[in-house]
Amino acid sequence: MFIDASPAVRDKIRVTHDVDWIEVEEAFFTSAPPYPLDKRPQHKTKPPTQYFIAETFEERLLKVCFTIKDGTIWVKSAFDPDEADIIRFLKDGGIIGCL
Repeated sequence: MFIDASPAVRDKIRVTHDVDWIEVEEAFFTSAPPYPLDKRPQHKTKPPTQYFIAETFEERLLKVCFTIKDGTIWVKSAFDPDEADIIRFLKDGGIIGCL
């Protein structure tokens, strides 16, 4: 599958969250399924938003939110997770991906 994001999302993750696109790709490479669904009402989308927490090659932990449409993974956001994000991810059955 191809991983992509709109120009606006790429700008947002770079400017707002100080995340380079290569870091997003690295996080996908080290991620480990299952990818939980984001069930919070304010984040409900169609197709559903999935997410994971994984390390980049430089061991930076990122939370990446995405949807899958027409065989493409569309990144919606990527940022440094806080403690609440990590706890929710683990409770949702996620496995933190690392090298």
